Amino acid sequence: MAATSSLYGGGGGEFPQFFFTTTETWVPPQDGNICIHAIGAGGGGRGANSSNYRGGGGGGYAKLNSLAVTTSGSFTITIGALGWGSSNGNDASGGGTTTVAGTGITSTLTATGGGGGVSANSGAGGVGSNGDVNRTGSSVNYYGGCVNIYSNRNDKTTDAPGPGLLASSFGRIVGGPGERWNGMGQVSQGSGSNTIGRHDTGWALNGGDYGYDASVSYYTLGGLGGIGGGGGSSRNVSSNALSYGGKGGQGMVIIQYIPW
Repeated sequence: MAATSSLYGGGGGEFPQFFFTTTETWVPPQDGNICIHAIGAGGGGRGANSSNYRGGGGGGYAKLNSLAVTTSGSFTITIGALGWGSSNGNDASGGGTTTVAGTGITSTLTATGGGGGVSANSGAGGVGSNGDVNRTGSSVNYYGGCVNIYSNRNDKTTDAPGPGLLASSFGRIVGGPGERWNGMGQVSQGSGSNTIGRHDTGWALNGGDYGYDASVSYYTLGGLGGIGGGGGSSRNVSSNALSYGGKGGQGMVIIQYIPW
């Protein structure tokens, strides 16, 4: 059974916004113009007891600026699954692809997932395509890569989204320690797990921090990516200790009704 999307009223309830974190079919509840954002899933980080600890790539991003819809139309939304982190020198898995297809969309809006960290390289960033705006996710050597909204770059923290992307009603979409709240919702920081045993959840669109320990008796954990963000890498200098790369963040689709 398809999951039901969440509905929030942005701008005082005048223009509804929908946030999709599961694959489903969506029928517009009213006629109007919509803007669609597709975010690919983040790749997992690689844990290692050597120098080959690598972050996962950030998911791609594609935006359709404006599309006229009616209640007789429908859209198939596919959400990319998160990439899993690896442990002790194994390669991590990449994130899945997010797509939107349906009435009036001539070419499927697509945001591929970021690659998983491997021994030689951090995960490559996912790629957006068929949108009015298409961005490639970032790829950072040890940190998880972010989702790029305004420009293509390699960083763990995304360029801050403006009100046109995520309104204050967006709110918290991920849980975990160390969270902050601001007027734009929980969207503007990556996670941190640079201390022993810490496993915080990343914040939307940003990559996870890397974990490191110079002792011989503890395990290390890479930070989890936020929505679309890559998982952080993890390193422990002892061959007898465990190192776990962080998971990437799952994909997401955001649909906003906008003024005619």
